[in-house]
Amino acid sequence: MKEELESIPGFKRVKVIKNEEERLGAEKGSVFAEFHSLEGSEKAFKKLNGRIYDGRKITVVYVDETVYFTELFLYWYIYYIL
Repeated sequence: MKEELESIPGFKRVKVIKNEEERLGAEKGSVFAEFHSLEGSEKAFKKLNGRIYDGRKITVVYVDETVYFTELFLYWYIYYIL
């Protein structure tokens, strides 16, 4: 998945949820991708939404930036990097 996202212009980073990282209803295997621009995220949405990946249907949803950075990204940064 990372390689596919990296091919989209404006890609910034990706986070794949692993065991014991479940937060805000994101279960193991959930993928969060960040883009530098709305256009990049829209391209990812069109490319991936509804597709089958590893036997599972991909459902793409947008996550509010404030929620993402306060509830997800900051938690991983503090827990795993510091």
